[in-house]
Amino acid sequence: MPFCSAETAAQFSPPAGSWALLAGVVQPKSRGRIRLTGANPRSLIEIEANTLAHPDDMKAAIACVKLCREIGNSAPLRPFGKREVMPGNLKGAALENFIRDAASSYWHQTCTAKMGHDAMSVADGSLKVHGVIIFESLTVPLCRASHPATRWRLAT
Repeated sequence: MPFCSAETAAQFSPPAGSWALLAGVVQPKSRGRIRLTGANPRSLIEIEANTLAHPDDMKAAIACVKLCREIGNSAPLRPFGKREVMPGNLKGAALENFIRDAASSYWHQTCTAKMGHDAMSVADGSLKVHGVIIFESLTVPLCRASHPATRWRLAT
């Protein structure tokens, strides 16, 4: 089963041997909220993701779907599939509904590698690892906008 939501799986019934292209909105303008539900510290919190609430985020998501469809239906990928399963040539509100049903959050850990001079450190403050200079997203204290799975590497 390709990566899809319960809603899109029910609507499109993708075959078990399917594959998917995924794209994401980087630096969304939509903002969610986290609220306390009570004074008790053990009370659950209320999370309102507010995903795709800003119109620019939906425009970006539509561009992502169009690009994925273009790539997925391109000549070099034709040998790997018989047909496009989803979303197909949806337009307007139907495409926006598909995007809302298919959307999910994603992340990739960055800035998690220990920096220092002890045995547990991966790099020092100059990003030197055993005499090699490495620039890698796991060692960077501030991550710039990019796809979360992006890795930057530069070695000398």
